[in-house]
Amino acid sequence: MKTIGVVLAGGQSTRMGQDKSLLHINGNTMLQRSQWLLQRCGVESVVISRNSPGRAFIRDHYAEKGPLGGIHAVAHAYPKHNLLCIPVDMPLLTVTNLKALYTEGCRQYRSAYFHQHSLPLFLMNTVRTRLYLEQTLFRNADLSIRAMLKALPSIGIAVRDRQELLNSNDQHQWQHALSLVASQ
Repeated sequence: MKTIGVVLAGGQSTRMGQDKSLLHINGNTMLQRSQWLLQRCGVESVVISRNSPGRAFIRDHYAEKGPLGGIHAVAHAYPKHNLLCIPVDMPLLTVTNLKALYTEGCRQYRSAYFHQHSLPLFLMNTVRTRLYLEQTLFRNADLSIRAMLKALPSIGIAVRDRQELLNSNDQHQWQHALSLVASQ
């Protein structure tokens, strides 16, 4: 199966106080940076899971279900593609770690994630995966990606630099990430 890159940018950014995907780092928005990272991993194309009107985004079928809702919508829109998913709020993520995740998932023919982190994620988009997503969202069961990874064949791999997986959910975390970028 082919693989597409997925930028998960559907959150409301309430803790940040502004749209995280539009924050700038090194002259690009976080959305542009996320797309660039995925393109460098060799995926067929990159799509954006986002609940905004008037753009070519993939919108959730189930409203306000978090990242699982976005993954579900993309999995159903692209049933013949595996998904390499990243959240839009990881300003330190590198191509090196993403490629390692992608390569290991393909090699093992399993969904892959970094130990103790459910995102980024390489997701095998099988009938079983789509059925799990549909049932979980419909029943409003455990909506965590971690629960999905326990239910489906998956493998946790080591990350080369755990700092790369820092999320920027609020202004303090964002400023910290910017200071780390500036010191590199």
